[in-house]
Amino acid sequence: MKKLSKISSYLRLIYKAGVKNSLKYFYSKGISGNWRLIYSSRFGYKFVPFSEIGFFWLAGLKEPETVSWFNRNITNYNLFINVGAGWGEYALMALTRHVPTLIFEPNPRLNRIIRFNLSLNSYRENIDYWLFSCAVGTPKRRERFIIQNPEGTSHLESYGRRKFEKLASIEVNVIPLSEFKHLMQDYDDVLFLIDTEGAEIEVVKSVPERVRCRADFIIESAEDQIKYLNVLLKGKRKYKLEDNPSQKNLGNYVWVRKSRLKR
Repeated sequence: MKKLSKISSYLRLIYKAGVKNSLKYFYSKGISGNWRLIYSSRFGYKFVPFSEIGFFWLAGLKEPETVSWFNRNITNYNLFINVGAGWGEYALMALTRHVPTLIFEPNPRLNRIIRFNLSLNSYRENIDYWLFSCAVGTPKRRERFIIQNPEGTSHLESYGRRKFEKLASIEVNVIPLSEFKHLMQDYDDVLFLIDTEGAEIEVVKSVPERVRCRADFIIESAEDQIKYLNVLLKGKRKYKLEDNPSQKNLGNYVWVRKSRLKR
């Protein structure tokens, strides 16, 4: 009976997310080596979840308030820049709404999964999106990159949450966003989503000043960074999207020009 109840709850969750079984199988060679079920999301993209965690992220069941805000507002922008893209769920949502997207994810496995799902949806590299395997920061350098979960949490060595076990360590290129200025300079309405496990200020500092002054930001940031971010972003108003009371030093914040965006 308990098992049946659990299955029923799981099905209700899937129904609420708007995810349906497309009844198609695809061979994910080079990533899992297995036959996998392709799902279609309520946001209009197809994805192969690869794991239960990946399913919940790509189905929009994680960060529901941020996902809802993003879905309502992304068409106000003509360029989306996703730093620390993780599974790529926000990048896929932006592309579904025809917003060109720059994607940065240094975790090799996650980068391959993003590329796979982009290909699955027939998005074109260097036309619809640009995908980079480097980390973002300043100055330009090589740094150790800690992978704490091959399908999730990872960070530059000088940042991150120490409570998680270190599974692997690799070297990555850290490149300032100013190096990608040529891909941003022709856009007037730019939205950044930055989630880099503690390196958010370094990422913002690497944005070309002209772009930074006219862009809006969704930033996952520790509370002790907020005052500095407010100065760096020249007084943009902020409001809290989500906060987990059990992790008092964490929370997702969005910095927006509220007057022109839906709330």
